[in-house]
Amino acid sequence: MDDKLPTRRSDVAIIGAGFSGINIACQLQRKLGVTDYVIYDRASDFGGTWFANTCETRQRLCELICLVFGFLDSC
Repeated sequence: MDDKLPTRRSDVAIIGAGFSGINIACQLQRKLGVTDYVIYDRASDFGGTWFANTCETRQRLCELICLVFGFLDSC
């Protein structure tokens, strides 16, 4: 049995699935029309530092940052 993962080729590789990585992906689509990209992160989910760390106000801070970056608009 072959344990290798399938090879994925993309025009752009984004390292990090935190706000900056997600912002780069959105800007690639919005401003340059690039849709062939892949986002790599060592965590199992998006969010970067915000996903890894916890605090009482994290949800509200995430919502505020999403509004500032425009993530809540269609990407």
